[in-house]
Amino acid sequence: MQTGRFMNQNNYRIVILIDRYLPILGGAQNNIHQVARDLINEGFQVTVLTRIVFPGLKRQESIDSVRVIRFSESRNRLVSKMGCIIAIVRYLITQKKDYDAVLCVPCAKHTDLFPAFPASLVTGKPYVVRTTSMSLYEGLLTIDFKSFPDVMKKLLFPPLLWRKVLNNASTIINQSVVILDRGRQHGLDSKLVIPNGVDTNKFYSVNRENAMIKRQSLGIPKTKIVITNTGRYVDVKNQIALLKVAKELILDGHEDIFILLLGAIEKGQVADNREQLVDFVQSNSLGDYVRFVDDADNVDDYLQASDIFVFPTRHVEGMSNSLLEAMATGLPIIASGMEQITCMFPKNYPYFFNPECNRELKDQLLDLARSETKRHEIGKIVEDHAQENYALTSTILRYKSLLLSL
Repeated sequence: MQTGRFMNQNNYRIVILIDRYLPILGGAQNNIHQVARDLINEGFQVTVLTRIVFPGLKRQESIDSVRVIRFSESRNRLVSKMGCIIAIVRYLITQKKDYDAVLCVPCAKHTDLFPAFPASLVTGKPYVVRTTSMSLYEGLLTIDFKSFPDVMKKLLFPPLLWRKVLNNASTIINQSVVILDRGRQHGLDSKLVIPNGVDTNKFYSVNRENAMIKRQSLGIPKTKIVITNTGRYVDVKNQIALLKVAKELILDGHEDIFILLLGAIEKGQVADNREQLVDFVQSNSLGDYVRFVDDADNVDDYLQASDIFVFPTRHVEGMSNSLLEAMATGLPIIASGMEQITCMFPKNYPYFFNPECNRELKDQLLDLARSETKRHEIGKIVEDHAQENYALTSTILRYKSLLLSL
C-alpha cells in the first residue's frame, strides 16, 4: 500500500505530455489546460512537456500557474519531433524524482505518447493515456502507407510497438463510449470513460434581455438571427458548408440571418483556410452577413448573443469542446451526424445532418430559424444534458481520483 506523499494530493506531481500547448489553440489544448489548472486548484503539482512548434515560443513559462517546458526547436518538422522524443525521454528519466505519474495526450502520438513508454520501463513510473479522437487506435494499430513519411513512421514505430505502448499504460481514458468501443475492436478495453468537461460557471444560458445587451456590446445586429460556429480555420471543420448555405438562404430572401465564425488560427502548424473562407464571403457579397472573429478570448459572450449553433465538421473528432460550450450555453445545435458527435447528445436528438449534404443543413436551419419557441425548447434540452453529463467539476473529480489511485 502506498503511503505518505503518494496518497497526499497536495504533493502529488504529474507530468502531462502533449505535442502542442497554449498559446496554440485547439480543442485538446483548451481541455487539457482546464484539467491542469483545476488539478492545481485541487492541490496537485502539474508540469506540461510540449514541443516548440514554431519559433518564438518560450522554452519555459507559467500559464495560469501551469508550468510549461518546451523542447526541440527546428524548422524541419521531422527533426523537431525526433528531437522532442529524445528530450522528453531524457527529462522523464533524469527528473524521475520530480514527478509521480505521466498523463499522455496523443495529439501527435510520437512526441506525446511514445516517450512515456521507454521512460516507464527505466523508472517504473506509471503513465495514463487519454484519447484525443476517433482515429487514435487506427492511427496506431493499423498499417496505411499513404506517403513516404508514413512508410518511415511505420518502420520506426510499427503497430506491434504501439500495442505494447498502450498495453503498458496503467489505463486508457476514453472520451466517449464510441471511442471505447473502437478500442475494443482493436483488442483494447480499458473500461474507463471520462468525457471532456465544460465550465458551467462560464458557459451558461442568459435571458433574451441580457442576450441583447451582449449583442450591443459586441456590435452584433439585434434584429438578426445569429448563427454561430467555433473552431479552427481548417478544411475538415467545414465552415464553408455554412457559408454556402447562408448564401442560398440570402438569395432566397432570408436576409435576417447573421453568421459568426469564431476561429482559431493554426499558426505554425497546419495551413489554415481562413483566406479561402474570406474570399468566398467577398466574392459572393456576403460581407454584411458574415463576421470573422479570430482567436476570441470571450467565446462565452458571443455564444450567449447567438440564436443557433452549427457544427458542420468532417473531422474525426474526439469530444468537441466547441459543442460542449454551445450546449452548456443553451443553444439549439445543428451538427454533423457522425457517431462520435451524436453520442454526445440526448437520445433521439433530431438535428443532425450529413456534412456532405448542404440541403439537409439548409432545411434544419430554416426549421429552427422560423420558431423562437422551438429554438428555446431544443436549447433547454441540450443545456440540461450538458449540465448533467459534462460539468467540468465532475470531470476533474474523476481525474483526481484516477491519478491518486496510481
